[in-house]
Amino acid sequence: MASSISHAPLFLFSGLYFVICYLSLATWAAMGTRVGAVLDTRKKMQRFNLVMGSLLGLCALYLLLTSLGA
Repeated sequence: MASSISHAPLFLFSGLYFVICYLSLATWAAMGTRVGAVLDTRKKMQRFNLVMGSLLGLCALYLLLTSLGA
C-alpha cells in the first residue's frame, strides 16, 4: 500500500536543524577560543567560572520559582 504522507516537513526541519546546529557549534567554538585567550590566568578563569555558575544558579532558581507559582 502506498502512503500519501508527505515527508517534506521532516526534510525541511532536518535540513534547517543541521545548518543551525553547525553554525551554532562553529560560533561556540570560535567564541571559546577568544574567551580562552582573554582568560589567560588561573584567577581570571576562576572569576569567570564563578560568574557563569552564579548566573546559571540564578536562572535555575528563577525557573523553579516561576514553575511553583511563587
